[in-house]
Amino acid sequence: MSQLWKNLRITTKFTAGFGVFLVLLMMIAITGYLSLQYVRSAEKTIQASTEIETIVIEMEHAMEKAHRLHGDFFLHYPLIGFTRAHDLYAQQSAKQIATVLTNSSRLREVFDDANNRTARKDNHVDLNLYIASAKRFSDTSAQSVELVKQLADPMDGLEVQFEFATAAAQHETAAYAYPKELVEHMASSSKDYLITHQRHFMQASFNALAILQKEIVKDTAIQETEKNKILETLSQWRAIAEKIIEVDVAIKGIINDFSLQTEATDSAAATLITQAKEDVGRAQLRISHAHTFAVGIMAVITLTGLFLAAIIARLFNNSITRNIISLTNSAMEFQQGNLHVIADLEDRPDELGDLARSFNAMAVKIRGLVDNLEHKVEERTAKLIESEKRFRTIIENTPQGILIADKENQQFLYANPSIAKMLGYDNPLELIGKNVTDIHLQQDWDTIRKTTQETRFLEDTLCLRKNGTTFYADIFGREFKYADKACRIGFFQDTTEKRNLQGQLERARKMEAIGLLAGGVAHDLNNILSGIVSYPELLLLQLSPDSPLRRPLNVIRESGQRAAAVVSDLLTVARGVASTREIANLNTLIIEYLASPEQCEIQSSHHRVTCREDLDPGIAHISCSPIHIKKCILNLMINAMDAIQVEGDVTISTCNRKITGGEINSTEVPAGDYVVLTLADTGHGIQDADLPHIFEPFYTKKIMGKSGTGLGLAVVWSSMQDHGGSITVETSKDGTAFHLFFPAAPKEVQIQHSQLTLEQLQGNGESILIVDDEPLQLDIASRILQTLNYRVHCVNSGEEAIAYMRTGQADLVLLDMIMSPGISGLKTFEEILQFHPGQKACIVSGFAESSDVQMVQALGAEGFIKKPYSIEQLGQAVMEGLCGKKASGMKCNR
Repeated sequence: MSQLWKNLRITTKFTAGFGVFLVLLMMIAITGYLSLQYVRSAEKTIQASTEIETIVIEMEHAMEKAHRLHGDFFLHYPLIGFTRAHDLYAQQSAKQIATVLTNSSRLREVFDDANNRTARKDNHVDLNLYIASAKRFSDTSAQSVELVKQLADPMDGLEVQFEFATAAAQHETAAYAYPKELVEHMASSSKDYLITHQRHFMQASFNALAILQKEIVKDTAIQETEKNKILETLSQWRAIAEKIIEVDVAIKGIINDFSLQTEATDSAAATLITQAKEDVGRAQLRISHAHTFAVGIMAVITLTGLFLAAIIARLFNNSITRNIISLTNSAMEFQQGNLHVIADLEDRPDELGDLARSFNAMAVKIRGLVDNLEHKVEERTAKLIESEKRFRTIIENTPQGILIADKENQQFLYANPSIAKMLGYDNPLELIGKNVTDIHLQQDWDTIRKTTQETRFLEDTLCLRKNGTTFYADIFGREFKYADKACRIGFFQDTTEKRNLQGQLERARKMEAIGLLAGGVAHDLNNILSGIVSYPELLLLQLSPDSPLRRPLNVIRESGQRAAAVVSDLLTVARGVASTREIANLNTLIIEYLASPEQCEIQSSHHRVTCREDLDPGIAHISCSPIHIKKCILNLMINAMDAIQVEGDVTISTCNRKITGGEINSTEVPAGDYVVLTLADTGHGIQDADLPHIFEPFYTKKIMGKSGTGLGLAVVWSSMQDHGGSITVETSKDGTAFHLFFPAAPKEVQIQHSQLTLEQLQGNGESILIVDDEPLQLDIASRILQTLNYRVHCVNSGEEAIAYMRTGQADLVLLDMIMSPGISGLKTFEEILQFHPGQKACIVSGFAESSDVQMVQALGAEGFIKKPYSIEQLGQAVMEGLCGKKASGMKCNR
């Protein structure tokens, strides 16, 4: 038997053990099922008996309440009347009786249940008696109420009829003394009966009635007719009284019947309740026996199972467990490095033998593989080290900042050099051990923690440097495992340059939008101001030096020139400054400005402000429009002195400066050679809220129209943009400094100065074709050119100019760029060149130079003049157009 067990496969052994276990489980299940069925039968008996007991108790309570209400009805109806007593007591009694009848039906259903019929077949007699008594009580109760209604109904009850009959008898005998006394005695006795329901009172009434009837028959004083009438009334009275006695007798019989029914129902109810309790006790005893039986059977099965389990466990231990332990020990030795271990179970015919043979074959193969493993590990380790070096080189040289922080305590575990540089630390190791809160402002801590948990990307997050300054950065983070810890890695990208570019782009777009509006207004104003500036100048040429009209004409011309200066500011904002540039020295322009009447006027109104100079004599030259540079200095000087409320200093300085990519943010000042003009004041500084808007047109904190137009700094900004330069601002509570960066001009360029007198501007009778859509401009230009000895022909559209030039010619075309309606100046010049190649032209425009102006100049036009213009400006522009070069003090050969 032992040898047979050893030769069995392990699966067969387990199947046998499982079969024994399954048989034991089935025996336990069958025992439990039979016990459960037995208990359920007893529980049904308990449930039915309990329900019978509950129903009988409910019926008893209802019967008792119905009896009490019925008695109250008989007791109170004489005192409160039939109707009210019926509502208060009879109807409530009827409801209780209905409840009793309903419960009797339920009780019958329980007894008739097939599952309970055998248990209660001996109780049917008591049940039938109890139910019959309940129905009898219901019927007699209804009969008694009906009898009382016959007796006490307030409408047509016997008592009402009796009162009417008594009243009629009293009325009929009222005229006779002796009969009247008998009637009163009869009425009094009957009334006592109705109150006490004692028979002798009604018998006394009947005796009085008999005497009265005899006396009436004997009395001859009463007429026969009257006598018959009285006797008839008395007979009716007696008949009603007899009916009342009859109803009272019936009611008393019913009351006596109630007592008998109560005794019967009480006895039957007590019997039913007692029997139900006995059934419950017997059922509980059955349950106890079933429990004891089930426990005994299960205990026997359990002990048998434990005995069999011990036997099976011993067999398994001898044939399986020991061999598994042996095989496991061999595997553990192999795992610890003994590659020559052999499992000695290969001769077994079962699965353990198969496993031992597979283990030995695997060990042989692994020993063959391990021989070359160390060499491969060394090669891969070297590659891994090289890969780690490359990765570290990439991480430490990437421009993005990288931080790794413990997810739980938010402390930094790694930082690369880029993040250390961003945060102002000399060594990345300084960041190790610091917290996330150390690189963000305190008011942002909660937001940073919450956002870091919810998202992986934070845009434009404010970061804190070591020195307390801040910068914006985009942060991308994710969770990962680092040094066996749950960590978060963050990649930081400094967005300061991007934000500066966005700010400059937004400001440029805003300036462009406002400038377009200002440019349209400026164009119309220039046409209007042309007459105010040019006509006084023409009139002054015709007046004697001592003419009293010279002063008012000069005032008119100067007013027009000041208005034209405002328009020039608008054009500077709208289209930029004129592209006509010359090489100049910034120190010279500053000195000329400081000696100008404008500066003297500003200084006189700020006499407690000291203007200081710190000019570097070795600065390079710049290519610029001098008038606009002086305009920039003027605007900055006005703002600087207005910022000083009591007394202080305004310092204007110059220097050469070479800008590299790392010295100043390249978004403000690109790298290159610059001449820097700095104008600093000791005023109250600029508010943080105002600083982003100071270069916007019409943005001013001064009183508009009195101390400012809102265009000053906008003109400065536009001028610097058009000169290819930059402007930066430094401000604090101790003052403000504006730095203007002008690109330095090449050293070999020389400064040229030219100024022509009125005599030098005189022409030689050349023919000039003036093209302008404004009659006023045509008149002004023709008068000035005629004064300068030119022959003039005027047309007011490009179409007329083309028609004129088809058949004629002109030495120079003075061409307006914008004409409406009709074709533009560019289109007009292109058509004229079709049949007059090389035609000379001079451009006139109310705007600064535009792309159309540049295209016309590319086609051959030389001069450019902006409205409104003076005699000198127009004469010099015409000379430039005719000579094909800048006019000088020498006459050109025309």
